[in-house]
Amino acid sequence: MGLMFVGFLVGCAHPPPPMMPAYDPQAAVEICAGGECGKAGEKFALKDIAKAMGDMFAANGPGVWTFCAASRDSKRCTQNQITYTVNGAIPATGYVPGAALRAGAKYDGKRGVSFRVNIPTIVFNTPSVCDDARSKLVVRSSNNIFWQSNVYMCSWGGGRKNIKAEGQYGIDYIDFDRGVMGGEFAIRVSEGGNGYTKGYAITTLPIGMDEVQQAWLRPLGPMAAARVKTAAAPVYTPLAVSPSALQLPVTPLMNDVDRYALVIGNSAYQYTAKLPNPVNDARLIAGTLQSLGFNVTLLTDSTRQAIKRSVVDFEEKLRTAKRSSIGLFYYAGHGVQVKGRNYLIPVDAQINREYEVETEAFDVQMVLGAMEYAGNGMNIVVLDACRNNPFARSFRSVSRGLARMDAPSGTMIAYATAPGDVAADGEGTNSPYSEALAAAMRVKGIPIEKMFKQVRILVRERTGKEQTPWEASSLTGDFFFNP
Repeated sequence: MGLMFVGFLVGCAHPPPPMMPAYDPQAAVEICAGGECGKAGEKFALKDIAKAMGDMFAANGPGVWTFCAASRDSKRCTQNQITYTVNGAIPATGYVPGAALRAGAKYDGKRGVSFRVNIPTIVFNTPSVCDDARSKLVVRSSNNIFWQSNVYMCSWGGGRKNIKAEGQYGIDYIDFDRGVMGGEFAIRVSEGGNGYTKGYAITTLPIGMDEVQQAWLRPLGPMAAARVKTAAAPVYTPLAVSPSALQLPVTPLMNDVDRYALVIGNSAYQYTAKLPNPVNDARLIAGTLQSLGFNVTLLTDSTRQAIKRSVVDFEEKLRTAKRSSIGLFYYAGHGVQVKGRNYLIPVDAQINREYEVETEAFDVQMVLGAMEYAGNGMNIVVLDACRNNPFARSFRSVSRGLARMDAPSGTMIAYATAPGDVAADGEGTNSPYSEALAAAMRVKGIPIEKMFKQVRILVRERTGKEQTPWEASSLTGDFFFNP
């Protein structure tokens, strides 16, 4: 598979992408901190801004931040990710939904911050495997705050790392209270696959000053402020960010174990509304889990019989594996609740009356029962199936979303949104939930509970707080997707 993807990306010779553009801003960078806004170098000292950037990056690492293409004027996202074309034998679109910030960001005592990020790109619904990008942010002047990465290597589909990538970000506003930045970006991919894009982007970190209740940055005092003109408040409305995960020390207990996953995505429904994204979501999650050491079984557009057979096979695989093994079940597609029970809808389901759900759909309790019967160490069930009930007009009692379920011992159940609510399928290639989940799972050193909290923060931000993922857990051990 790795050679196949590399071949697609390399293909015939294409002109090399443009070189990274020079960054020559004119206006002073707008800064907000402690409820006050003003211009860099006037209301806020440049060295103080650099130190505050180091504090903000340190507070957020390790963690996930999001990128989105945005309007320069409104400072609002116009897409859920950054996209660009990768030229090869088969041209493809690369998606960059976010990045994993590593721990250890360091302020140099002057005007620079060094840090490491991992910036995966999704091509053919497969996440790239990239080296960390060693990056430096420098507060050069009041109108020039610039972040540049080194050239880092990537591969797609498990092949050798023969693709060069680099990025830069000229920042024109920072909201320290909310952990939000905006500016001009450029991404360049060369050698193993040529690609290039530039534009305006918003970067959102999970933690800002509002969450930690600390003052990373304060305005200049009255004496210093008297020497500069008063700065007007910016006209933009920063994106809101939910409270972050608690920073608690944890001890990994269940990492050096066998990992198995059953991933199902249903889009091409035969007798009800089709969904554009679940198959894409399943492929994205399957590729991410495979890159993290899971033995993955992937089913797409499955009938009820195929789902039943795959669950039985999955239970047998878990039961015959080591008792410490991890099992993960992921489903994307239509799902409904009837009388407090949750059902996954196969593509061949013909449901005209509510009572037909029991025979046409697949009861989630059968998944939980099979995994519990296997007797393995830990189980994770992820349901991105909380979309609107496609059979609502045929049901006497209509309930939104899925019903709450109690997690059996040693199990976590994760929903794309809270019980009784509905989730977005997404306007792009993937749902907001699957994009956030794939990005968060790849972050190194985050325990599972904090990882899902990061997913919740990302999804709420991307959906304007209209969708809040939810989990039920009876886990007693710690688990890291990427130890």
